[in-house]
Amino acid sequence: MGLSRDSVGIKSVDCGLEIRKRQEGDKVIALAGNPNVGKSTVFNEMTGMNQHTGNWPGKTVANAQGYANDGEQGYVMVDIPGCYSLMAHSTEEEVARDFICFENPDAVIVVCDATCLERNLNLVLQILEANRRAVVCVNLMDEAKKKSISIRFDVLEERLGVPVIGTAARSGKGLEQIYEGLKHVLELNKRLESARNMEVVKGEYAETEAVDVEGVEMEAEVEAEGVEMEAEVEAEGAEMEAVAEAEAEETENAEAKMKIEEAGSKEAEAAEAVKETETEAKNIAARDIEAGNMEAAESEAENVKDIENEVRKTVEKAADRRFDENPAPRILIRYPEYIEAAIARLTPVVRKTAGDGVNIRWLCARLLDSNENLMEAVRKYLTPVAESLEVSSLLAEIREEWKERGITQKRVSDDMASVFVRKAEFICRGAVVYENQKYDKKDRLLDRLFTSKATGFPIMFLILLGVFWLTITGANYPSELLSTGLFWVEDRISELFLAIGMPVLLNDLLVHGVYRVLAWVISVMLPPMAIFFPLFTLLEDFGYLPRVAFNLDRCFKRCAACGKQALTMCMGFVNL
Repeated sequence: MGLSRDSVGIKSVDCGLEIRKRQEGDKVIALAGNPNVGKSTVFNEMTGMNQHTGNWPGKTVANAQGYANDGEQGYVMVDIPGCYSLMAHSTEEEVARDFICFENPDAVIVVCDATCLERNLNLVLQILEANRRAVVCVNLMDEAKKKSISIRFDVLEERLGVPVIGTAARSGKGLEQIYEGLKHVLELNKRLESARNMEVVKGEYAETEAVDVEGVEMEAEVEAEGVEMEAEVEAEGAEMEAVAEAEAEETENAEAKMKIEEAGSKEAEAAEAVKETETEAKNIAARDIEAGNMEAAESEAENVKDIENEVRKTVEKAADRRFDENPAPRILIRYPEYIEAAIARLTPVVRKTAGDGVNIRWLCARLLDSNENLMEAVRKYLTPVAESLEVSSLLAEIREEWKERGITQKRVSDDMASVFVRKAEFICRGAVVYENQKYDKKDRLLDRLFTSKATGFPIMFLILLGVFWLTITGANYPSELLSTGLFWVEDRISELFLAIGMPVLLNDLLVHGVYRVLAWVISVMLPPMAIFFPLFTLLEDFGYLPRVAFNLDRCFKRCAACGKQALTMCMGFVNL
């Protein structure tokens, strides 16, 4: 049986996730992130569970949920599948996008890898565009420390506009701060909702106040006549006051000039005094050192260390600033001008049909992106938008205008994707500091070796052939031993059944039928799987499997699949 969209696509997903709250006030929190960033570890540490999540197509991709409590508020944590983007091109991306964008969780925790933060920010920015109620959890800080990577969380918070927490989930460090970030986000959301309600009330009050318009106009005319008379009297007095003010202003200007000259002379004297003090301090230090006054030098060194410690503490306090001190920008992602103009035209039309359950700007951008997977989700979750003739006609009009200007749909998709890449690069600039600039030199060399056109495919074929050869050849010996042992047991069981007088028909059915089939399956299937999966696990731990998926992605896309399905195909060969 081959791979199909029904077997590995969204239909293979357990979409019927039922949120189980313990109390009415519990908040639903989605846990998102790239694969292999420690997302499930964060989930397990916060919920006390032992969840293992797979991300291979062909394996049932489902959401796992657990319960967490910070002592005041309960949280239903939903561990959605790891994905690289919400521009869904695979099953796990569809599941993540649908839950974050359409299931309306109270907040989202986005887990990132501190050792490759810029790459992870692509998903962070896409989630923030769709749902501003988010906390960014920068995990694997212990690994970043080993690679001499330091991260300025204050800069990230200022640029992203959401709380950013550094954690090392395996050791449980920093997880308590995630609860603080959630409190800030939920409190902000509560304030925004109350502000929206106030705007609605003000709008209704304004409508009731505008009932008797004619009476107000008459009163305004009477008042206008009185104002004109008062204005004439005030104009005469204003002329006299203007003359007096001009004379006073000339006097003040003269005094200000004298003060500026005095301040300048004082600054010059202060600068000369500072220079003299610095020169004197240098001479004293030189004399102390020449005279062998080591105590003074040690004291000076201790003072320098104290200053460094104070500066470090100040930086740490600044890095611990929370979201409420850095209000989020209204629009984080800005597209090219022609896309922004289309979004502006589409927004009022979509808002009328979509309601408040989804981010309107994000939905407009995705409709313009024209992703078929998204349209399936829109038809499922936002039926009025999908069935709106006004929305569809406006989209067709915008695409026709783009076509006249030579703008293709592929260019639109590429321009949208490139915006996130450039924004992630900007955010990391100055926020992520690499003390060792050559920390990833080894990884880059391996990338060039395993993914280049000249050496990537030959090495891939040799490694996979080696794995298959070891699996098939190595499995022959344990398979032979298992079959010999299991069939020897079959003979003994058959002799036992005949000795106790069991009918031959029943003996043939149970022993030579059921047991023999089971023995064949174990002796043939178990040895190859016991060899193949450990070898595949080693390749994954060494980071080679993602490179295989990268190499084969273009080939598989021609079959409307993705490169990661090559891993499932390899498993299928073993089972043949």
